[in-house]
Amino acid sequence: SATSDNPRQRGDVLLDVLGEFRTVLARYLWFKMDLFHEMLDDQGVAPEQQTEVLPLLRMVSLLDPTMTDAHDIIAWDLYKGHGQPEQALEILDEALAQSEGSFSIHFRRALILYQSGRYDDALQSSKRALQFSKDEFDVLNANRMLYWSAKQVGDKVAMGKALDALRASRPDDKLWKSEEAAMDAPPR
Repeated sequence: SATSDNPRQRGDVLLDVLGEFRTVLARYLWFKMDLFHEMLDDQGVAPEQQTEVLPLLRMVSLLDPTMTDAHDIIAWDLYKGHGQPEQALEILDEALAQSEGSFSIHFRRALILYQSGRYDDALQSSKRALQFSKDEFDVLNANRMLYWSAKQVGDKVAMGKALDALRASRPDDKLWKSEEAAMDAPPR
C-alpha cells in the first residue's frame, strides 16, 4: 500500500507483476554474476574494472531487496573502485529501507563514512552496526569501527564502551592495551 510519504514507483509495480518469481530470478542472476566475476578474476581484471558486473548486481538488488550482499558489493565498488561515495551511500540507504536490521549494511556504511572523513555519521552507523551484530566477529568489527570513529570526534563515553568490549574480547591485544593506557593517562 502506497502512502503519501512513500509513493510507489513504476518499477515497484513492474516488480510486483513478477511476484515470487522475482526472488528466483534474483538468485539466478546472483549465480551468473558470481561466475562472471570469477571469470574476470581469472583473466586478471582488477575488481574496480569489472564494471560489467555492476548491472547484474543492480538487477539482483532491485529484484530482491533483501539480498543485502548485492547492495554491499555495489556500494563498495562504487566507493572504492569508482570514487563515488555519495552514490554508494544512496545504495546502502536503499538497502536499509528494506533491511533495517542488516549488520553488514550498517557496517559498510560506517566504513565508507569513516574513510570519507565523516566521523560523526560514521559513529552513528557504527552504533547501529553494533546493535545488529550477531556473531563474535561482527561485534569485534563494530566495536573497532565505533572506537576509531568515537576517537576522531572525541566521544570519550563511546570510546570507553568500545574499548571495554574490545579488551574483554581480546585481552592480550597490544593495540587495545596501548589505547586504554593513552585514554587513562592524565591530560598534559
